[in-house]
Amino acid sequence: MADKYNFNLKAEADPYEVHVDTAAAYGYFENVKRGGEGGLWFRPHEGSKLGLELIDYDGYAELPKKVANALIDMGCHLDPIYTEG
Repeated sequence: MADKYNFNLKAEADPYEVHVDTAAAYGYFENVKRGGEGGLWFRPHEGSKLGLELIDYDGYAELPKKVANALIDMGCHLDPIYTEG
């Protein structure tokens, strides 16, 4: 993965690490303690600090709250469907 992307943003949200390549509008998260990871896909969003909006993810049935909060802290826009529940 590292060869194809330039993950210029990283956040730690124990037990997760969140990585984002803003130019490719792609990222991933991984549980560094238990294993498991998921992909993150974005599209441009002018109203967010980061300039990106999460549009999809995979790897988990629900996006972990800590991952969602890390993305919000990075300045990414998330639809409430990713933060409710």
